[in-house]
Amino acid sequence: MKNNLTEGSVWKVLLRFTIPFLLSGLFQVAYGTVDVYFLGHYGQGASLAGVSSASQAMSMLTFGFMGLATGGTVLIGQSVGAKDDKTAGKATGNIITIFACVAVFCTAILLLLHSNINNLMNVPEDAKKYANDYLLVCGLGSVFIMGYNVASSILCGLGNSKAPLYFVAAGCVANIVVDYIFVAKLNMNAVGAALATVLAQAVSLIFAIIYIKVTKLPFSFSKRDLILDKATSGRILKIGVPAALQQSLIGFSFNLITTITNGMGVAAAGGCGVVGKAVDLCMMIPSSFSSAITSITAQNVGAGKPERALKSMWYGVLLSLVFAVPYMLLGTFKPEFVVGILSSDPAVIEAGARYLIPFSWDCVLVSFVFCMNGYFNGRGKSLFTMAHNISTTFLVRIPIVWFASRAAGATLFEVGLGTPIATFASLIICLVYLQIMRKQAKPAANQ
Repeated sequence: MKNNLTEGSVWKVLLRFTIPFLLSGLFQVAYGTVDVYFLGHYGQGASLAGVSSASQAMSMLTFGFMGLATGGTVLIGQSVGAKDDKTAGKATGNIITIFACVAVFCTAILLLLHSNINNLMNVPEDAKKYANDYLLVCGLGSVFIMGYNVASSILCGLGNSKAPLYFVAAGCVANIVVDYIFVAKLNMNAVGAALATVLAQAVSLIFAIIYIKVTKLPFSFSKRDLILDKATSGRILKIGVPAALQQSLIGFSFNLITTITNGMGVAAAGGCGVVGKAVDLCMMIPSSFSSAITSITAQNVGAGKPERALKSMWYGVLLSLVFAVPYMLLGTFKPEFVVGILSSDPAVIEAGARYLIPFSWDCVLVSFVFCMNGYFNGRGKSLFTMAHNISTTFLVRIPIVWFASRAAGATLFEVGLGTPIATFASLIICLVYLQIMRKQAKPAANQ
């Protein structure tokens, strides 16, 4: 179950470890993309806008879970690199307990406040019913999303990225099948799409639990490790909470953007939803490298090999650009083709094409920022990644979107410009901080 990420060719280790991450991520993105595809072709017109808006809220929650799980991944990875099995066992038990508490809280919030959340997001009136249905059903199944992220964080900390791929692949197949039955055949619209997503996550979690029980953890683990330990849980939360806040607040910022674009009409709302899914497919590549770099960095820092971790970051940037540059060209010069894959509505295609152009530029910029964030998180610097992402989001992206949406004759192109501009600002901040870290490391190395 455990893989050593501290030996061998850096780029080969990175690529071998990232490919399962990438495929897993693409399968996860496919959950939402499949929903959009079936609703765009078989659902009622307003259902696509409703689900697109509600899925933004669920994405914010999911990103929060993933960020919190980063604390477990980093601590387990550092413990494995340092060959500290006792701490690895405690970290595993504590992350399970922490997530169990979070699961109960978040499920209750979604069940009680799902309609209020959609009201705050300014969902168009004729799409509100579908948004409420989708968020309610997904809220009931949020425990499966959390459970899968716990299992994934444990395995990734061990250097095992292949197993989560198999789990999410099984879930994706289940999602396609159930979406086809519920949406295309039974015309269940948003409820059918939500049920498909929840059942798919349940399948992934079940496979993960079975795998961990059969293969067993490479260190001692008992029920006593489930009792919260102040030092262990503190280390997990010190890394995980900033990462979770960063992910959640960025997700919240996109909810604000969705709220703004919802005020531009159903076509604009649908176009934003479609572009979000289309861009997710490209963003998943640097995001996968980022996740892999976090685990590689954690193990190498634990093993006393920080320069090897830094090399993995730069290789991640280069490999991400191999995919990002062609996507940018396609999104810039053939945006109608890309949007038309996920929707057959001419108004949605027209609006979405304008929105896609600046987002395709962002794909190149995030190749740098995501990989650098993965490195910083693996070094335990998640507070910095939270600070720079949140500051550029709320001081750059949101203001640009707000002012652009109110300009006379504004289209989604002007609104979309806020995203690449904010990412460029983050890139500058990351490069400066990286230089600061390198200068601080030199005196320590000479002592």
